[in-house]
Amino acid sequence: MEGSHPLTSYRSNAQKQLSLAKFCLVGALLFFMTSEVLGQPFPKIAISSLSKKIAQPTVSAIYKDSKGFLWVGTQEGLYKFYGADYRFYDSDSRNSNWIPSSDIRSIAEDTKGNIIVATYGAGLIRWNTISSSFEEIEAVSDKDVLIIAKIRETASEKFLVASKENFQIFNSNFTKK
Repeated sequence: MEGSHPLTSYRSNAQKQLSLAKFCLVGALLFFMTSEVLGQPFPKIAISSLSKKIAQPTVSAIYKDSKGFLWVGTQEGLYKFYGADYRFYDSDSRNSNWIPSSDIRSIAEDTKGNIIVATYGAGLIRWNTISSSFEEIEAVSDKDVLIIAKIRETASEKFLVASKENFQIFNSNFTKK
Protein backbone atom coordinates (compact mmCIF):
# COMPACT_ATOMS: atom_id res chain seq x y z
CA MET A 1 0.00 0.00 0.00
CA GLU A 2 1.42 3.32 -1.05
CA GLY A 3 1.17 6.50 0.98
CA SER A 4 2.47 7.74 4.23
CA HIS A 5 2.83 5.68 7.33
CA PRO A 6 0.05 6.28 9.95
CA LEU A 7 2.68 7.23 12.54
CA THR A 8 4.04 9.94 10.22
CA SER A 9 0.52 11.38 9.81
CA TYR A 10 0.01 11.34 13.59
CA ARG A 11 3.34 13.17 14.16
CA SER A 12 2.38 15.76 11.56
CA ASN A 13 -0.97 16.49 13.28
CA ALA A 14 0.68 16.56 16.69
CA GLN A 15 3.30 19.02 15.41
CA LYS A 16 0.56 21.25 13.98
CA GLN A 17 -1.32 21.22 17.30
CA LEU A 18 1.89 21.97 19.21
CA SER A 19 2.67 24.86 16.85
CA LEU A 20 -0.84 26.26 17.33
CA ALA A 21 -0.53 25.98 21.12
CA LYS A 22 2.85 27.77 21.04
CA PHE A 23 1.37 30.51 18.86
CA CYS A 24 -1.54 31.04 21.27
CA LEU A 25 0.78 31.08 24.27
CA VAL A 26 3.13 33.62 22.66
CA GLY A 27 0.13 35.74 21.61
CA ALA A 28 -1.28 35.74 25.14
CA LEU A 29 2.11 36.63 26.63
CA LEU A 30 2.56 39.48 24.16
CA PHE A 31 -0.93 40.79 24.96
CA PHE A 32 -0.28 40.87 28.69
CA MET A 33 3.26 42.20 28.34
CA THR A 34 2.11 44.94 25.97
CA SER A 35 -0.64 46.08 28.32
CA GLU A 36 1.85 46.24 31.19
CA VAL A 37 4.47 48.01 29.05
CA LEU A 38 1.93 50.62 27.93
CA GLY A 39 1.24 51.43 31.56
CA GLN A 40 -2.16 49.83 31.71
CA PRO A 41 -2.68 47.53 34.66
CA PHE A 42 -3.78 43.96 34.30
CA PRO A 43 -7.57 43.60 34.42
CA LYS A 44 -8.74 42.77 37.93
CA ILE A 45 -11.97 40.93 38.56
CA ALA A 46 -13.54 40.94 41.99
CA ILE A 47 -16.68 39.25 43.21
CA SER A 48 -19.07 41.71 44.83
CA SER A 49 -20.57 40.90 48.21
CA LEU A 50 -23.95 41.80 46.65
CA SER A 51 -23.76 38.72 44.44
CA LYS A 52 -23.99 36.53 47.55
CA LYS A 53 -27.37 38.09 48.35
CA ILE A 54 -28.92 37.38 44.95
CA ALA A 55 -30.33 33.85 44.83
CA GLN A 56 -30.80 33.70 41.03
CA PRO A 57 -27.46 34.01 39.19
CA THR A 58 -28.99 35.36 35.96
CA VAL A 59 -29.28 39.15 36.26
CA SER A 60 -31.51 40.54 33.51
CA ALA A 61 -31.66 44.23 34.50
CA ILE A 62 -29.72 46.67 36.68
CA TYR A 63 -30.79 50.25 37.37
CA LYS A 64 -29.55 52.94 39.76
CA ASP A 65 -32.41 55.35 40.49
CA SER A 66 -32.28 59.10 41.12
CA LYS A 67 -32.22 58.51 44.90
CA GLY A 68 -29.18 56.25 44.64
CA PHE A 69 -30.92 52.91 45.21
CA LEU A 70 -29.77 49.96 43.13
CA TRP A 71 -32.49 47.83 41.54
CA VAL A 72 -31.51 44.38 40.26
CA GLY A 73 -33.91 42.26 38.22
CA THR A 74 -33.53 38.51 37.80
CA GLN A 75 -35.66 35.71 36.42
CA GLU A 76 -36.83 34.98 39.95
CA GLY A 77 -37.53 38.44 41.34
CA LEU A 78 -36.54 42.04 41.91
CA TYR A 79 -34.07 43.35 44.48
CA LYS A 80 -33.92 46.91 45.82
CA PHE A 81 -30.61 47.56 47.59
CA TYR A 82 -30.28 50.11 50.41
CA GLY A 83 -26.52 50.01 50.75
CA ALA A 84 -25.77 46.60 52.31
CA ASP A 85 -29.46 45.87 53.04
CA TYR A 86 -32.07 44.95 50.47
CA ARG A 87 -35.73 44.18 49.91
CA PHE A 88 -36.81 41.31 47.67
CA TYR A 89 -39.98 41.33 45.52
CA ASP A 90 -41.40 38.24 43.79
CA SER A 91 -44.65 36.68 42.60
CA ASP A 92 -45.08 34.41 45.63
CA SER A 93 -48.48 35.47 46.99
CA ARG A 94 -47.28 34.68 50.52
CA ASN A 95 -44.62 37.38 50.19
CA SER A 96 -45.59 40.79 51.56
CA ASN A 97 -43.48 42.30 48.75
CA TRP A 98 -45.60 40.75 46.00
CA ILE A 99 -45.31 41.63 42.32
CA PRO A 100 -47.36 40.00 39.51
CA SER A 101 -44.36 38.40 37.78
CA SER A 102 -40.93 37.44 39.11
CA ASP A 103 -39.31 37.45 35.67
CA ILE A 104 -37.87 40.97 35.37
CA ARG A 105 -36.74 42.15 31.93
CA SER A 106 -36.03 45.89 32.19
CA ILE A 107 -36.09 48.76 34.69
CA ALA A 108 -36.53 52.51 34.07
CA GLU A 109 -37.57 55.62 36.03
CA ASP A 110 -40.09 58.32 35.18
CA THR A 111 -39.63 62.04 35.84
CA LYS A 112 -41.54 61.76 39.13
CA GLY A 113 -39.05 59.23 40.52
CA ASN A 114 -41.35 56.24 40.07
CA ILE A 115 -39.59 53.05 39.03
CA ILE A 116 -41.13 51.31 36.01
CA VAL A 117 -40.42 47.59 35.76
CA ALA A 118 -40.97 45.51 32.62
CA THR A 119 -41.86 41.90 33.36
CA TYR A 120 -42.22 38.78 31.30
CA GLY A 121 -45.89 37.82 31.36
CA ALA A 122 -47.39 40.59 33.51
CA GLY A 123 -46.62 43.73 31.50
CA LEU A 124 -45.44 46.84 33.32
CA ILE A 125 -45.54 47.65 37.01
CA ARG A 126 -44.78 50.98 38.68
CA TRP A 127 -43.13 51.59 42.06
CA ASN A 128 -45.24 54.22 43.74
CA THR A 129 -42.93 56.33 45.90
CA ILE A 130 -45.84 57.59 48.03
CA SER A 131 -47.33 54.21 48.97
CA SER A 132 -43.97 52.36 48.77
CA SER A 133 -45.54 49.57 46.77
CA PHE A 134 -45.87 48.32 43.21
CA GLU A 135 -49.00 48.83 41.15
CA GLU A 136 -49.88 47.34 37.78
CA ILE A 137 -50.09 49.73 34.85
CA GLU A 138 -53.54 48.99 33.44
CA ALA A 139 -53.03 50.81 30.13
CA VAL A 140 -50.50 48.18 29.17
CA SER A 141 -52.68 45.11 29.05
CA ASP A 142 -52.50 44.13 25.39
CA LYS A 143 -51.64 40.45 25.05
CA ASP A 144 -48.62 41.33 22.88
CA VAL A 145 -47.28 43.83 25.39
CA LEU A 146 -47.40 41.50 28.38
CA ILE A 147 -44.18 39.84 27.28
CA ILE A 148 -41.90 42.88 27.40
CA ALA A 149 -38.24 42.82 26.45
CA LYS A 150 -37.13 46.42 27.17
CA ILE A 151 -38.44 49.79 28.31
CA ARG A 152 -36.72 53.17 27.98
CA GLU A 153 -37.77 56.74 28.69
CA THR A 154 -37.02 59.35 26.02
CA ALA A 155 -35.95 62.93 26.57
CA SER A 156 -39.51 64.00 25.69
CA GLU A 157 -40.93 61.99 28.66
CA LYS A 158 -42.32 59.19 26.53
CA PHE A 159 -41.72 55.51 27.18
CA LEU A 160 -40.61 53.16 24.43
CA VAL A 161 -41.84 49.63 25.13
CA ALA A 162 -40.47 46.74 23.08
CA SER A 163 -42.27 43.43 23.38
CA LYS A 164 -41.85 40.10 21.67
CA GLU A 165 -44.31 41.05 18.94
CA ASN A 166 -44.25 44.83 18.62
CA PHE A 167 -42.94 48.22 19.66
CA GLN A 168 -45.13 50.89 21.25
CA ILE A 169 -44.81 54.45 22.49
CA PHE A 170 -46.59 55.61 25.64
CA ASN A 171 -46.91 59.02 27.26
CA SER A 172 -45.53 59.33 30.79
CA ASN A 173 -49.00 58.54 32.21
CA PHE A 174 -49.03 55.39 30.02
CA THR A 175 -51.68 56.31 27.51
CA LYS A 176 -50.77 55.32 23.98
CA LYS A 177 -49.37 58.09 21.82
